Amino acid sequence: MAAALRALAACIVVFISACSTLPSDGPSIGQIHDESEQGKPPPFELVDVSAGTIDELRKQPDTSFVARFGDDRPAPDLVLAPAMC
Repeated sequence: MAAALRALAACIVVFISACSTLPSDGPSIGQIHDESEQGKPPPFELVDVSAGTIDELRKQPDTSFVARFGDDRPAPDLVLAPAMC
């Protein structure tokens, strides 16, 4: 029983520590703090997200990836064949 509890504890520690390696969107609090101490203008902008901000974003047209960047690739050759087991 003690071995099972130690294994469970080890798994929990591994899973919790893995969260620090996950990617995140935007700057971290450390990046914001470092930029403010250096006196340089930050390469990002902090924006207060309010109902007005969301309304403005909803006014933007929805564009697809292809509409934004184009689709210049040739169409793929589709081949249907019986499955090999």
